[in-house]
Amino acid sequence: LLARERENVDAALAVAVGRGDAELALELVVPLGWYYFMAGEIEEGSAAMSSALAVPGPTSPHLRAAALAYYGWLETNGKNIEHAWAVSSEAYGMVDQVDDPWTRTMVAAIHVMAAFFAGRTELAASLAETLPELAALTADPWADAVTRLVRGEVAQFVGDPRDAEVLFSTAAEEFRRVGDLFAYSLCIAEGAEVAETLGDYERAAALLGEGIELARSVGFSEQPIAMRARLGNVETLRGDLDAAERCHRA
Repeated sequence: LLARERENVDAALAVAVGRGDAELALELVVPLGWYYFMAGEIEEGSAAMSSALAVPGPTSPHLRAAALAYYGWLETNGKNIEHAWAVSSEAYGMVDQVDDPWTRTMVAAIHVMAAFFAGRTELAASLAETLPELAALTADPWADAVTRLVRGEVAQFVGDPRDAEVLFSTAAEEFRRVGDLFAYSLCIAEGAEVAETLGDYERAAALLGEGIELARSVGFSEQPIAMRARLGNVETLRGDLDAAERCHRA
């Protein structure tokens, strides 16, 4: 069913681009921004965003800012981080033109991650401080959870694992409550990394085991492979070499 819907959207996007309907093109791709990331369709998503954004003509600021933000995020997961940073910066530069609190929050959260991956750590930490207030204006638990996940990433990198642990845990619970199992699995995977850093290998192994089963059952991109490798390393630290070997062979 989802594959058929994707085919319909792709066909509609091709028509919108061909007719030069910039607004429609953005309306078609923006709702798929998170899906492309979740499904691991990074290149396909980047191409779709780029195609829609290239259509000349007037567009709603909130749509264009959202499309740029998602495009920047997808590119951040690719090879050209400077291009990703430029795109994300363009999106963030439009935030004052955006009235919708949800879009403002997502644009800001993505810009924090783009700054983080581009090596602008101090800027990422500074921007992350604005996220709680933005999320509060959305009154949306999913948006709040996204900002907690992003803040957790920054806290972990700047050397504050305890804060990161709390942020990942609370974000995971919010994602679980709203039914976003993909984002929930991201949170528990990050929580496992923090637990490993703190020397709590039992918790790290439990979180990774849960994440692997969840990703496998729902079919989330390449997550099970990466998490199995990490679980193998944790099992080695726990001294269970047989379990570690099974993880690496799976």
